[in-house]
Formats: sequence, C-alpha cells, structure tokens
Amino acid sequence: QSSIDYAKGCYIGQEVVSRMKMSGQRNKSLCGLVSVSGAGLPTGAHLTSPPDQGKDVGWLTSATKSVRLGKEIGLGYVKRGYNEVGTYLQAGDVAVEVVELPFV
Repeated sequence: QSSIDYAKGCYIGQEVVSRMKMSGQRNKSLCGLVSVSGAGLPTGAHLTSPPDQGKDVGWLTSATKSVRLGKEIGLGYVKRGYNEVGTYLQAGDVAVEVVELPFV
C-alpha cells in the first residue's frame, strides 16, 4: 500500500511529487544534526556550508538536549549535496554535524 495515489487526478503538490518520483531525487532532506561543541542549537537558524563557502544550505527546524545521548541534537532541512552523513555545517555560530536518523 502506498501513501500517495499516482492514479488520482490533480492535487496540490502533484508536480513536485511526480518530479521526485521520476528523478529519484529531492532538493532538501530532513536530517539529524548534532552540535560539535555541545553548545545549544539555535532553532530557526540558517544552516550554512563551511566558513570557506558560507552558502545558505538549509535551516534548523527544532533542537533539544538529549539526556540519553548527552548531546545537543536537532532536525533541519538540508539541501542536496550538503546532507550526507558526516558533513559539517554552521547553524548560526554553532558548528553542527549531519548524522544518521534515528539518533543513536
């Protein structure tokens, strides 16, 4: 069973869904982010590529301190090309690393 009916007629977002299905790619992905220094993550902050590039590559949607992991963690939408696990980005003044979800 699929959550998307590809046989249905017109619907909002149909073109985007069709493009993703045909190309197999997304422009942005929801990624796990971990603070490198342990500093708090600023919710809503723009994510930028490493300082040498400084390109806007996404935004931080939510953040919290994980008691279980002992780390500051967050979720954010990150553009394709910058969303690979192990990529380092900046969330405002805080360095973050893209990690695999679910957080372990």
